[in-house]
Amino acid sequence: MEDLGDGYSAGLADLCAHAHRTATDNALLMQQELKRIFYVTPTNYIELLKGYAQIIKAKRKQVDDQRTKLRNGLSKLDEARVQVEGMSAASEITRAEVSRQQKVCEDLMINIAKERKNADEQQVHIEAQTVKIEKEKEDTLQLAADAEAELKKAEPALLAAQSALELLDKKFIAEIKSFTSPPADVATVMSAVMIVLQKDPTWQTVKKELADPNFVKKIMEFDKERIGQATLKKIEKYTKMENF
Repeated sequence: MEDLGDGYSAGLADLCAHAHRTATDNALLMQQELKRIFYVTPTNYIELLKGYAQIIKAKRKQVDDQRTKLRNGLSKLDEARVQVEGMSAASEITRAEVSRQQKVCEDLMINIAKERKNADEQQVHIEAQTVKIEKEKEDTLQLAADAEAELKKAEPALLAAQSALELLDKKFIAEIKSFTSPPADVATVMSAVMIVLQKDPTWQTVKKELADPNFVKKIMEFDKERIGQATLKKIEKYTKMENF
């Protein structure tokens, strides 16, 4: 029988003594009232102790399993913290790039103003030059606004996606594949992935794709520059989600 440790000896001794006294008293009572003899053998106590040992072993395993889950959870939180720090650093780089683009736009506006002044001085070409400069100004402002918006929108998401993609391994794939009813966020993300891969966005399809040993490689090597307009239209409802 498994060693339960010194801390259990006194309690087990008291239990055996109590069980022995109780069994003996009831055996005598049975003999007096029913005229039947009941024998209490050492085997009874051995089976009792074996059962107790099995319960203790099961409880210990339960506690060990819970401790392992807690340790894994803490590890995941630490990994998430590292990812957030990386994304914050990338965000700082993006802000610096936006500032540089704004400075370029300001310089361009100054040049446009100079050109307009020269155009005003040249009376012969004043109307044609004014129209041209105003058009350039509008195009430049729109281009700057579009570039800034797209930069803010695309770069952090792209960097975050690439960073997350590099962390994928077989353990995460197996964990997702094991879900019978996946969490809402997991189902949403995987549905979007299926649409990009031009697959049916159902959980059955997701599990089938995850079973492919080359799934991670397929995602890593996916040519994001060649996504068609129809596919982009389909995933637009996902990209507009606030928490996506």
